[in-house]
Amino acid sequence: MSTLLGLLSVLVLTGIAVIGLHKDWQQYRSAARVLLLVLTVTSLLVSAALIWTSDQQRIADAKQADASYHRQSSEITRLREAVRSAQASQQKATAQFLEAFDRLQQRISDLQARAQTAELRKELATYQKELAATRRTLFSKPRARLTVGLFTTTDPHVPQKQLNIKTEDHVIPVELLIGNKSDAAALTGELTFRICELCEYAEEPQRLHRVQGSAPTDRSFIFDAIGPDAELSPPFSLKVRIPLHTKSFSIGVRYVCMTCVNQPTWQLSTVHVK
Repeated sequence: MSTLLGLLSVLVLTGIAVIGLHKDWQQYRSAARVLLLVLTVTSLLVSAALIWTSDQQRIADAKQADASYHRQSSEITRLREAVRSAQASQQKATAQFLEAFDRLQQRISDLQARAQTAELRKELATYQKELAATRRTLFSKPRARLTVGLFTTTDPHVPQKQLNIKTEDHVIPVELLIGNKSDAAALTGELTFRICELCEYAEEPQRLHRVQGSAPTDRSFIFDAIGPDAELSPPFSLKVRIPLHTKSFSIGVRYVCMTCVNQPTWQLSTVHVK
């Protein structure tokens, strides 16, 4: 489309030049006429060629950018699949190791039951205790705990549980900070946000989605990982429409993940309306 418009503009300008040339055609000598005609045609062809080349380059650049985007998207998808596969393999290997460990403990228990001397039974009991202690040491990994609260620019890394926020046409802008202050990474999890029952979302929050069949007050966010002593950035922005004469309201967030201390209770943050 841009090429066609460019060519049309060149043709219009050339037509104007030809009309002007035609009016004064008789005033020029034959050599000058030929020269002017050649210059006009050459200008037309050069302009058309430049417009065509520029448009083709733009199309090529757009195709290259699109191909690059698809390559990056495919690479990200492959990386995520590789991470999930590695996690699944690790979980499977851990389960198999635990199963073998339990079988070994059971065999020691069987030997202990068939042991004919008190000394041998005592020795087997010691081995069994050592195995149990080793099992607890190997698999008592730290679990992640997430912290939730209101975000402020004055203290951007500390979630606040209460905050005074000014309303505008009964709409409150709220930012929520999600952090992991534990020593373990929070892997493959989901956050659920819930505003007050009589409240509404003034606009659909970015990065969040509504799960089919969930309450209209709920929105969710899926995450792959939150590292130790890390935060989800930027904070989650919500615009909450509140009922008339509301003095304060709460927003709840709860989470589950593969490596978290999963608690079904909501972490509440209270907004006081100014």
